[in-house]
Amino acid sequence: MKGVSVIVASTIVIVISITVVYMALQMSGPAFDRSNEILNMENAKRNLVRINNAVSTVLSEGEGSTRTLDISVQGGYYTVDGENEKIMFTMDTFSQIVAANVSKIEDSINITADQGRIYLSLDLSSYNVTGSSEFGDGTYSMVIRNVGYDSLNQKQMLLVQV
Repeated sequence: MKGVSVIVASTIVIVISITVVYMALQMSGPAFDRSNEILNMENAKRNLVRINNAVSTVLSEGEGSTRTLDISVQGGYYTVDGENEKIMFTMDTFSQIVAANVSKIEDSINITADQGRIYLSLDLSSYNVTGSSEFGDGTYSMVIRNVGYDSLNQKQMLLVQV
């Protein structure tokens, strides 16, 4: 009988250990997800700031000036919207790292949120943006080119291509 009680005790210890490890992993999951969402949002913000800097550079250098940026995308997607003259990053959020119905501007990037979704946008309405595209997870080359002056709209023209 002594041998049986050792087996039962060992089994109970193993079950308790597995349960504790499982609970610890379950509790750390949301913190990991939140950290990952913050990292993705900060990466998107850095990309939009780099795009904004490239736009400023090609405009200051004159017609024909071009910059090519490598854009790495994780956890969301970008939209180059030539019609509304903006570049947007959209991502789903389960941790709601930006409160819903809040809008703030950081480094010329407008950050807004709805329930479960975050939007970062770079307003280029001062320019006539040509080109439209949408791209998600992966690494892309974005070309930003100064294509001259639109005398009809009295705006500098930018080509933004992926």
